[in-house]
Amino acid sequence: MPDATGHAKPQPEALIHNSAATLGALDAVYADAAVDHADAEKSTADWQAKMNYHLLGTPANLIPGVGNLAQRYVDIGTAAYADGVKSKIDTGLKDNLSSHFSAGRQQLDAMVNYKMVMSGYDGKTLDLDGGIPQQLQANAGTVYDVGINNTYRAVFGRS
Repeated sequence: MPDATGHAKPQPEALIHNSAATLGALDAVYADAAVDHADAEKSTADWQAKMNYHLLGTPANLIPGVGNLAQRYVDIGTAAYADGVKSKIDTGLKDNLSSHFSAGRQQLDAMVNYKMVMSGYDGKTLDLDGGIPQQLQANAGTVYDVGINNTYRAVFGRS
C-alpha cells in the first residue's frame, strides 16, 4: 500500500479519511441525541422536585410557629434531590459518550487494519511503530475527532 515515497497511497488513505469523518459525524448525531435525552430526564427531575416542593411545602407551611422554616427545609430537600438526580444523569451521559467514542476509535483502528491486510500487510507489519498502518490510524483518529466536533458545532450548535 505504500507509494514510491513510502507514504500511503491516496485512494485508500482518502477512503479511510472519509470513513473516519463519516463515523465522527454519525457519532456526533448520537451524542446530540444522548444529550437531548439527558436534558429531558433532567427537566423531569426539576419538575418532580417542583411538584414535591408544592406537595410537601404547602402543608409544612401551615404548621403553626414553624411553618415557614419547615417549608424552607422542604425547599432545600427537593432542590438537593433534583441536583442529585441530575448529577447521576450527567455522570451516566459522560460515561456513555466516553465509551461510545472509545468504541468508535476502536472501529476505526480495526477498519484500518482490515484495509492494510487486504492490501497485503501482515500482522507483524501492523504492529510496527511508525509504519503506514499506525500513521493511518492516527490520521483517522484525528479526522474522526474533527468529524465529531464539526458536526456537533456546525449542525447542532453545541460546543
